[in-house]
Amino acid sequence: ALGIFFAQDWGLRLVSLFLWILFSNQIYSQRLRLDLKNWAVFTQLPFDPLRLLFMEISLPVVGSILVNWMALWLISRSLSAIQSIGMAILIPGLILGMALTTTWDIVRQCQSDSLLAGVVPGADVWSFVVGAIGILIPIGMFAWMVSSRVFLPWPYLGALFLNLIILAGLSWLVKNSYRNIQ
Repeated sequence: ALGIFFAQDWGLRLVSLFLWILFSNQIYSQRLRLDLKNWAVFTQLPFDPLRLLFMEISLPVVGSILVNWMALWLISRSLSAIQSIGMAILIPGLILGMALTTTWDIVRQCQSDSLLAGVVPGADVWSFVVGAIGILIPIGMFAWMVSSRVFLPWPYLGALFLNLIILAGLSWLVKNSYRNIQ
């Protein structure tokens, strides 16, 4: 997380971002995969399985948000107040999008027969590709609006709006992929 904020060159920032995506995929998928290994028990619980699915990614998401806010706080002295606030607003949506992408990637590969046998697929390259696209679209929108000299709150609001659309689409993908397992 620190490399994304501290890197002076955009190339290094992209490398840091891609490494963050790879490591985040592992963190977001760990608890989910443990629960899916116990598929027979997981489906028998008297709770909504989709709600449990989203709860399993909530703790790593909150932890990742806090770590990224800490990194932003460390770099905030070199940013203006509006930039720090805008980035602090965008971070939770970007992280939740990455977690939903990882969840979707694992759930879309699941088959009930293999889950009953305790075999749970891991995140593959689609998680990385879709996660990178989901992060780069709002950041690209933000960068384009800033370079076009748009009034300062609008780039953050535009990126936040795009991020919300991406989150809604990813939630829909996770729900449909989970329903296809059963």
